[in-house]
Amino acid sequence: MKLATFILFILCTYATQSQTFSLAASEDSLVALSAHFLQPDYPEEIKKENLARFESLLYATLLNPASTDYPFSRLTQISKLQAPNKRFRIFTWFTVHPWGYKPHGLIQINDAKGKNNRVVILSEPTEAIKSISYKTLDATHWMGMVYYDLIPVNQGKNLYYILLGFHGNDGLTHKKSIDVITVSKNGTVKFGAPVFVQDQRTAHRIIFEYRANAKMSLRYNEKNKMLVFDHLSPENPSLKGQYQHYVPDFSYDAFKLEKGKWVYKPDIYTKNDSENKGKEGKKYDLILPEK
Repeated sequence: MKLATFILFILCTYATQSQTFSLAASEDSLVALSAHFLQPDYPEEIKKENLARFESLLYATLLNPASTDYPFSRLTQISKLQAPNKRFRIFTWFTVHPWGYKPHGLIQINDAKGKNNRVVILSEPTEAIKSISYKTLDATHWMGMVYYDLIPVNQGKNLYYILLGFHGNDGLTHKKSIDVITVSKNGTVKFGAPVFVQDQRTAHRIIFEYRANAKMSLRYNEKNKMLVFDHLSPENPSLKGQYQHYVPDFSYDAFKLEKGKWVYKPDIYTKNDSENKGKEGKKYDLILPEK
């Protein structure tokens, strides 16, 4: 009996080590394939080929149940956010081209026991989504973003997550967003929810657009349950609606969680900026070369 238990232990240990080695080898390949994603001057054909191989390998790797707890710490060219309960993990990244930024994404979904991994590909539709701020979207109608913060929100029996994201757009303007992601028990992914109240209207998500060489702060203040952000204004009133001229004006607004809704609060007072310290996505505030 003791011998059988010892043999079983050895076999399990060997299997675990083999899986870890396999994941590490996959990560090495993923790191190499993604090395030039953020370089707009890198040959487009090679970048396209590397992207296809990267997505295929990452997809296959994430189907491995052992990958659920694998950190991919050396894969620094992409964003990796995991739900605290390990129900899902979202991977997003950019390829940068002479014409602008292209977002990509995958979601790894686990069952309650952390097994039977499922991987969902995020894809943008070919045509722009009308009234996107007021719609619930699925994985095939994704508003492409690279996400830098994931905030769980418990509302009774319902659990959803706030996503803070960045998009480099066309290099003339950048975008940031506040979105919602929910993952159902059967693994269905939905983006957006009618929880943002502003100007007597309820939106499914909030989108900011501003001049590319400006720095807009958007972060979560856990102490006050607020999403705090720079207020954006045109440099001149005559430029209203031309977002390449919108910049922070040294005031701050917020969405505060009140009775299940995120309610807009203009011109909040930020006496101690350390109170609002959080993840700002600076890694992804990239600016394309002038050419």
